[in-house]
Parts: sequence; structure tokens; C-alpha cells
Amino acid sequence: MLELFAFISFTLFASGTVPYIVSVKRGLTNPHIMSIYIFLMLGFLNVASQFAEGASLSLVFPFFTIIVNVTLLIVMQKSEIGAVRPMDVFSLNASMLIVLVWWLTNSAALAIVLLTLVNIIAKILVTKKVYEHPYSEPIKTYLFWIGGSFFTMLSVGSLDWILLLPAFNNIVTLTIIVITMVTMRKSKPLIDKN
Repeated sequence: MLELFAFISFTLFASGTVPYIVSVKRGLTNPHIMSIYIFLMLGFLNVASQFAEGASLSLVFPFFTIIVNVTLLIVMQKSEIGAVRPMDVFSLNASMLIVLVWWLTNSAALAIVLLTLVNIIAKILVTKKVYEHPYSEPIKTYLFWIGGSFFTMLSVGSLDWILLLPAFNNIVTLTIIVITMVTMRKSKPLIDKN
């Protein structure tokens, strides 16, 4: 059954991501470049720390994050949204510092908790972007990612809160981003596509 949950998770992530990447390539979706670098770093660290903590099938989500962000860096046209902000630099540096903390403490669990906190900061940056530019991201993709995260949680196969934390965090933060997009789209005309 866990394999089925992992497969459904992968299918939902792919269903949301392939059109997202195509949209970015065409210049219709405009992600924040620093967010991509931050999520790429977090993806590598999530795979390593969750694997060290005993994750197996639930690695679908963090592994998929790596593939998505590398692909986005390859296909992305120049983004006019978002200059590098101090919070971007902090998030990227914090991601790198987690490696040091993990090495010093030898605790993958602590690394996962710290990664989740940095992920929340990075998602705040995305939320701020969609607040200002509500049409710059496709809602449908985020709904697929929320569903994929739910099935990632199911694929953990136990109530190990450390392994459940990243996917649960993803569900909550992506839901906030979707709510922000929906709310701001209602208050701004469709003409504002940037």
C-alpha cells in the first residue's frame, strides 16, 4: 500500500509540475529566481537528512523538488519578478549552515526541523510574490503539489513526526499560497499578469 501512496504522490507532483515547467519555458509563469535556488538547496538537504533518518518511499517529494528546480533553472527565461532581497540571502545561507549544524550534532532529525523552518521562510517569500503578482503562478499546479504532499505523508507508513514534518509543512504553506492567490485575484483585474 505504501508503494501505491508513493506512486500517487509522484503522479500528482508530475501532473502539476510538467505544465508548470512548460509555462515557465513559455514565459507565462514567472517564478522568483532566488526561491528556485533556495528550494534546490533545501531539496538536496531534505533527501540526505530524511534518508539518514530512515525515509524511503516518502523521499519522492524531496527528490522531485531537486528535479523540478534543476529543470526550472535550465528552462527559465529571465525573471522580472524579484530582485535579491536580504531574506533571500538569509534563507540561502541558513540552508548552507544546516549542513554545518548536522555535521556538528550528527542529528538528521535536527537538520529536518531546521530545513522545515527555512522552507517556511522561503514559502513566505513566494507568498509575498503572489500577493503582489497573483497571476505569476498557476493555482492548479499548487493544488497538485498539495495532493502530492498528502500522499507523501501517507507513504511514510508510520507516525514518525520527523519524517511527516516536511510534507505536512508543504501542505500548510502551499495552501496559504493558494489562498493568497485566490484572494488577490479577486481584488485585482486579470490585466495585471505580472
